[in-house]
Amino acid sequence: MVEASEPPAGDLRPVVGLDAAFLRTETASTLWHVVGVIVLDDRDAAAPFDAEMLRRVLAPRLDAVEVLRRRVVDGPVGVPAARWLTAPVDLDLHVQGVRLPEGAGLAEVAALAGEIAGRPLPRDRPLWEFTVVDGLADGRKALIAKVHHSLVDGVAAVGVLGAVFTAAPEVPPVRDARAFVPPPPVDSRSHLRAAAQVAIDQPAVLARVLTRLVRSGWDLVRAVPGRSGTPALPFTAPRVCLSRSITPARAAAFADFDLAALDEIRRAFAVTFNDVAVAVTAGVLRTWLAEAGDRPDRPLVAAVPTSVRRSGDARSGNEVSVLFGALPVHLDDPVARLAFVADQMPRDKALYEQVGPRTLPALALVAPWNLAAAAFRAYSDLGLADRLPPAVNLVCTSVPGPAVPLYCGDARMDVMFPLGPIFDGAALNVTVISYTDRVCAGFLTCPEVAPPVQHLADAVADEVAALLAAARDQE
Repeated sequence: MVEASEPPAGDLRPVVGLDAAFLRTETASTLWHVVGVIVLDDRDAAAPFDAEMLRRVLAPRLDAVEVLRRRVVDGPVGVPAARWLTAPVDLDLHVQGVRLPEGAGLAEVAALAGEIAGRPLPRDRPLWEFTVVDGLADGRKALIAKVHHSLVDGVAAVGVLGAVFTAAPEVPPVRDARAFVPPPPVDSRSHLRAAAQVAIDQPAVLARVLTRLVRSGWDLVRAVPGRSGTPALPFTAPRVCLSRSITPARAAAFADFDLAALDEIRRAFAVTFNDVAVAVTAGVLRTWLAEAGDRPDRPLVAAVPTSVRRSGDARSGNEVSVLFGALPVHLDDPVARLAFVADQMPRDKALYEQVGPRTLPALALVAPWNLAAAAFRAYSDLGLADRLPPAVNLVCTSVPGPAVPLYCGDARMDVMFPLGPIFDGAALNVTVISYTDRVCAGFLTCPEVAPPVQHLADAVADEVAALLAAARDQE
């Protein structure tokens, strides 16, 4: 996929908006990257899938995917804002291979993914790395892909996925390992030109943002008196074990089930894919928190990242906002939880629309991220999440994924598990995605503040089975 209006190699561009937020607010414990764990079957492939095979796949495609060649550089003294530099990539640094002990399974892959998720990406190169994992007992391979959130949101990640995977198997050409040429030093005058451009653009951007904020605030004030029901709001979340300061430690777990089961539940109760995914998440969280003796008597509040891209726009960077959703962990009956979600989600979406989906991205364009980063680090270093009311309890999202099988080289993708970031006060991320005939869920926690994450994944099968049985009772 070739991105529109790609800058020439060596061009410097300011890092702005949410991209800047993800770069500047990263701390030792809050790491703003996304991780994807993909299981590949190369047992019938013409050539084995390993790190060198992945380098061969990527080498001829890097020119078409600018985001994988984008490195962050800081300006000289007096020019504090970061810039993007499009530069050559040394694939030997970005693609590595790991072999697990013989007989390993998905649990061992998840443990490795947790270790990788807990390490920051080096800032002296483009902010991504791929790890090819060998040694699974069934002969398959795994690919652990880590990309910084400043480079991609969920939609832009599809463009990266399209660069690595194809709809049909293919054997890539042999790679010329001598092709990498280190980029030349950046001329300080380039930083000054980029800074000058920001200074020129900023007044107009600020005027647009203030106009948007005034309009959104007025619309919200007019709408609240007549609103039926109560939408989920930040800082109304109950305090649970997830509402604590986190460390860099990460633990991951995976679960998957038949898409046909989700479709049957969806049709029986006349709800959406997202409604079922959220209800299943609420059910497994109820079981998980009860095991820890920490189940609240009211709904959890989840931050739900939501794309605000226009149709057909798959450029890199972030075009996302946040919807706040209620997860009914206080309800015992799975059907009641599903009904609660189906009734509550329209209220949450209505508030989101009233505030304005593009309000958060607009604010990010004018926020002083260098100052905000200092405040964010202080919040983390002082452990304020342990003392202040939690804004949300977790991050939760569900998206439809590819409906057809994909291949990396000659290896077929069997399943994919997404792992999103966590932060102080919200020590759990749940991301659900469909792929062909499966629904795949990835869970990421900080194990030093949360119960064992594998118990969360283990509860998925029972929750889906309970909803499926209730759906069949409807017939």
